[in-house]
Amino acid sequence: MQDSQSQSRYCLGMRALMWTYLAERPLKVIELCHALSVKDGDTALDRNNIPSINIILRCCCGLVTIDDETSTVRLVHYTLQEYFKCYYEKYFLTGHNAIARTCITYLDFSNL
Repeated sequence: MQDSQSQSRYCLGMRALMWTYLAERPLKVIELCHALSVKDGDTALDRNNIPSINIILRCCCGLVTIDDETSTVRLVHYTLQEYFKCYYEKYFLTGHNAIARTCITYLDFSNL
């Protein structure tokens, strides 16, 4: 049980980092939470599946923070942005595709 929970938290943290790094603009907290709740094949937003921002931040191990003035999520330091630029292929090679699929799925929800 612990291994699957650890894997689930790792995946959530990596997806949050992917969204934060690859987003065209800073995401609002609620936008990130909603994005991370969407799974391929979903037909409606499951409000019970929306992770809290506190869980997301814990899964990111301090690498993501919230800008209190704008309520947006950002990487904790510019050096992390530079690191991801160097190792983009290792961590986020299919990131833009994943984001596009999530956005299309979300826009197709009938219960928004």
